[in-house]
Amino acid sequence: MVWRFTGTRTISESAEQRAQRGIAISFWLLAPYIAIQAVHDLASHHPAHTSVLGIAVTASSVVIMPALGITKQRLGRELSSGATAGEGTQNLTCAAQAAAVLLGLAIVAIWPAGWPADPVIALGIAAWSVWEGRQAWRGDGCC
Repeated sequence: MVWRFTGTRTISESAEQRAQRGIAISFWLLAPYIAIQAVHDLASHHPAHTSVLGIAVTASSVVIMPALGITKQRLGRELSSGATAGEGTQNLTCAAQAAAVLLGLAIVAIWPAGWPADPVIALGIAAWSVWEGRQAWRGDGCC
């Protein structure tokens, strides 16, 4: 996004479209990574493991990322920049992933046999990332 808003690109329609496509590609790169890890965890019966640092970082993402994402989406609307709004949606996706991790840890702590919930939720987030990438590619993310 820094590239998008420097120099003459600040008024360039083609720069906006390229930035939107870059956001779309980053959603599409995220989706298989999440899906492959989720399928691996399901196939290998790999439950989530905890660490204090991991929980702290994840919890901070649940708090910080929605505020950042909503701010970027609002800014994207004000600037008529679907790319900026799309980046805000990526922040919301990050928050959803963090919330899913915390939910998965809570489920496993309460009910150890419920460990598949975490990778199943991750598959849903991967599908959401594909959909958001499609929206960003078409320029439907904003304005």
